[in-house]
Amino acid sequence: MFRQQDAIRALGTAVIAASPELAEVLDRHGLTLDPATGEVVELQPFNALMSKRGVQVRRNLDRLEAKWHEAHPGESIGPVVASRLRAEAWAYERPAKKPTTLGDEAAWVTELRAAGYDPDTLQRPTPIALVSLDDLSVQVVASRTLDRCAAAASAWTAHTVTEHATRIMTEYGVRATPAEIRDFITVVSRLALEDCFTILPPDAPRPEYVAHWTSVRVMQAETDLRDLITARVPDDEPAVPDVQELAQSAGLDAGQAEAAAALASTDPLVIVEGAAGSGEDDDARHRNHRK
Repeated sequence: MFRQQDAIRALGTAVIAASPELAEVLDRHGLTLDPATGEVVELQPFNALMSKRGVQVRRNLDRLEAKWHEAHPGESIGPVVASRLRAEAWAYERPAKKPTTLGDEAAWVTELRAAGYDPDTLQRPTPIALVSLDDLSVQVVASRTLDRCAAAASAWTAHTVTEHATRIMTEYGVRATPAEIRDFITVVSRLALEDCFTILPPDAPRPEYVAHWTSVRVMQAETDLRDLITARVPDDEPAVPDVQELAQSAGLDAGQAEAAAALASTDPLVIVEGAAGSGEDDDARHRNHRK
């Protein structure tokens, strides 16, 4: 769900940033829409001051991240956990909107001017050369999409592909309608996924939330790393404890039970591979339970 939300947010930003109508309206008022970010350039310096909600969310996120680090000493927050914490930070004690507070345009302008905004002294940036979707190569965007997926993780979901494809398209600074953007992202995402393959068994279910897509380049890098680690495995490996009873009571399948046994051993280095969302966290929890 969190990966799908990131893709939806990316598409929303892309539609705003690429909107010819919004850019025209802003231009009539002496303002500039940055097509690569969706920001109004002249108002950007006031974002932090005007975004009281953003300050509150940042405080919530800092608190949640500190709590997570306290519960997981020595670990780093991954992309899945980071997305979940961001969602919790936004949802925590979300204040109700008060229509009496800055409820009209004049009140907003008053607060903006108090923050230092003066439309009579604005210095507009040099116009950015606009790009149409016809100027973009679908193959190039698809290739960059996979590069970005691989830079963040060894496996990903289709939603992650869509998110990165959308953000990359936006970075080019295009002007296009929402329908044109959706069509372009659909083609790019499909092309990128055609160069991916699943790490799940052929007969395994493939729910959307499981990160099971990867690429040949990623697998080659993992193979090289695995070979290096294997070359350093000692001849006498530590004994693996019997955790079958605990595994059965916890509902682990055969692969998870084998991983749990390895984690419960005295081996100083244990590597558990699998598609994200397929149960590695369950293994770790049951390993801690046994200890």
